[in-house]
Amino acid sequence: MESLDGISEGCYLVTMASGTQYEVDLDTHALVRRPNHAADEPNPLRRDQDRLKLLAVDTCCIGERAIFLIDLRLRDVVFTARRTTAVLSIEVLGSGSHDAVMNEEFDDLITGWDELPPAAC
Repeated sequence: MESLDGISEGCYLVTMASGTQYEVDLDTHALVRRPNHAADEPNPLRRDQDRLKLLAVDTCCIGERAIFLIDLRLRDVVFTARRTTAVLSIEVLGSGSHDAVMNEEFDDLITGWDELPPAAC
């Protein structure tokens, strides 16, 4: 796949020149950034790994920088533009990608529950 421009549905994994990957879910209007922690100079951004509201894909073409418009739910901020390094690849993800993100979020929610004291009956 060469571009997400003009596409309005589906789930995609977009890999950047930096090694960072974005899960782009056009069906639920969500974006997840997965930074490349093995990079020489990792560049963490606010809300990495979080499922963010995707407002629009401004541009996303192989060989060019992608620009995603997202809602970080910041007061008085209408949108935030995420500009990436050059896009290396765009892969179509099956319906399982959405489940993978949801399962990871669920795992984060239940971490530490085994340390809670038993409930009184």
